[in-house]
Parts: sequence; C-alpha cells; structure tokens
Amino acid sequence: MPLTVSGHHQRGQKLYQKGDFKAAIEAFGEALKQKDADAIGILDNRAATYCKLEQWDSARRDAKNMIKTANQDERGYLRCAKVLLLDGKPEKALEIYAYGLKTLGNKHPRREMLEQLHKKLQDRMLLNRKDPFTLLPLEMAMLVIEHFSFKQIVGIMRVCKGWQRFFGSLSPIWMNLDFSGARGTVSFNAVRSYIRRSRGLLTHATIKSLPVPQIQRSLEFLSRCPHLQHLELWVPYEHKEFFEKFKRCKKIKTLLFSPDLQIPLDSVSRIFNELPKLEKLTIWSCGRPALAAVPIGSWPSSLPNLKSFTLAAHQAAPDIRVVPLRIPHLISSKRPHPYPNLEVLRLDWDPPSIFSSLLPFELP
Repeated sequence: MPLTVSGHHQRGQKLYQKGDFKAAIEAFGEALKQKDADAIGILDNRAATYCKLEQWDSARRDAKNMIKTANQDERGYLRCAKVLLLDGKPEKALEIYAYGLKTLGNKHPRREMLEQLHKKLQDRMLLNRKDPFTLLPLEMAMLVIEHFSFKQIVGIMRVCKGWQRFFGSLSPIWMNLDFSGARGTVSFNAVRSYIRRSRGLLTHATIKSLPVPQIQRSLEFLSRCPHLQHLELWVPYEHKEFFEKFKRCKKIKTLLFSPDLQIPLDSVSRIFNELPKLEKLTIWSCGRPALAAVPIGSWPSSLPNLKSFTLAAHQAAPDIRVVPLRIPHLISSKRPHPYPNLEVLRLDWDPPSIFSSLLPFELP
C-alpha cells in the first residue's frame, strides 16, 4: 500500500531519529511531491537533515523556500538563521532575524521569540567582537590612521563610543584641521572640540563651511593656538579683525586668504611685518588702493623666508584709471637679494595693470 502524505513525512522523521539522514532526505523529497503536502513542515525537517550532513547550501535553500512560500510563518526565519549559525555566519543570521522582524506584523504571536533570539545573538556578537585599534600596538594603529583624511576620522568617531574615546585621545591626529571636505556646516562646538583634542598644539587649519554667525567665535578660538604654521581661510571675514586675532601666531609659514576675504594691497606689508616666518602668501582678493602701490617705507627691506607669493584681484569698475602695480624691492641689485628664496610669483589682475616694476624681471 502506497504511503500517504503524512506517511512519507513520518517515515522521514523516523529515519532522521535513527540517524539514516540520506534515506530521510529521500523520504522528505517524496513527501513534497504529494498533493496537499505540509511544505513548510517538510522543508523545515529536510533543512535540519541537510545540516546533519553539513550540506549548508541545500539546507539554506530549503529554509529560503520556507520564507518564500509563507513569509508570515516564523519557522522559515528561525530555520534559515539556525543554518547560518551552524555554518559559522552569525552576521548573516542576524540579518535574517532583522528581516523577519521587519516582515512579521507587530501582533504576530511568535514575534516575541524572534526578538529574543535576535537580541541574544546581537549581545553575543558584541561580546566576541575584537576592536582592531585595541589589539594593535599604538605605533601600528597610528600607521593605519595616517591613511585617513580628517573627514574620514570624524566619520569613524561616529561608529561607536569606544572609537570616539580612542580617536579623541590621540592628539597627534588633530594637528591638521581640514573642513574643506565637510558635507554641511561646521558648528562652533565642533571647532572647539577638535582644537581641544589637539591640546592647543595644532599646526595646520583649513577653515571652511562655518556658519556666518559663528565665524567670529571659531577664529577667536583658533587664534589661541601658538603653534599654528599653516592657515587657510575660506570664509568671509574682516581683514582688520584677522590682524588683531592672529598677530600672536608668529610661527605661521603658509597663509591663504580666499576670495571671501579681501585684503587691501597696502595691508600686505603688515602681514609680512607681523608674520616674519612666512614662506607662502596667497591672496585671492586683493583690494586696489588709489595708486595701486605699496608704501615702500612700511614694506620689509628683506623677506628671506618668502618662497611663494600670489596676488589676485578683480575690479568691478574697469573705468578707473589703471596705474602700475609696484611691489617694493622686487627688482634690486642688492646682494643678498631682498627675496633670495622666492620661487613662485603669481599676479592675477583683472582688469590688467601695468607691471612696470616687474619688466624686465629675473628671479635670482
């Protein structure tokens, strides 16, 4: 007499109990071919049998078919997660639990069990997780961190509190503040926090994306860093305020003013006088005074450290009389030359001025 649907299923279960797993799989297969078969129950049993044979792909395929056949039956998610755990893939199992919780309704009678298993696995994984930055010697961790940009470091700190504490305690990585990669505005609280992490020892700062109401406070805090060597300002600001705040930063070697910050030409000499170690000065918006000339008396007689000098300006009223642009001591027969190390000179004037003091001109 041929076996009924339940007969094939029961035979498979008895063979499983006896340890005859291959025969059990054949019996479950026959049961699935029968009309009105309990597909979910049979697939569940066959997936468990495949696990005994460590045939993980087949077991996972049956479990996924359970989910596909009845996505509101919790058994599919439970079986699939268990297969993945036995196969040594707890991260994937956690994803299955999460998917099941997302799919099952809040009033599902077996949802609570799925939630408990999900939390239990999540807690276990947190306990077993190894933090590479705590396992590596600090010297090796620093070699890895050196490959991160400032934007990436800020993003990494949002991963967990442990990384926030670890990265926040490493003052060397906060020596270079670069806000040029910020996706949005950078608050004063963030600026203050970053500077404090450097313990006031930061050497490089690229200031950008600050909200206008907070520019004053942020630059005030930045100006208290006595070791500042490189400063780029890409924010609108009053040049007189800059001189008052940063005149104490005598170690600045590189200084860049964006087009948002206009520096009068007759104030350039003040920059050179107050920042004697300056090696590179870039001004992308230089205001032209009445005679377009720098007062020679206030200009330093020698700038031995200067290597790069860029002046750029755009005048909205070209009908004003264009007069020569003169930079003191640029053409000089003195030895040593007033600019002995000058390598780059860029003058970008619109409308063009007559560079009478530059032609003919040869760098020493």
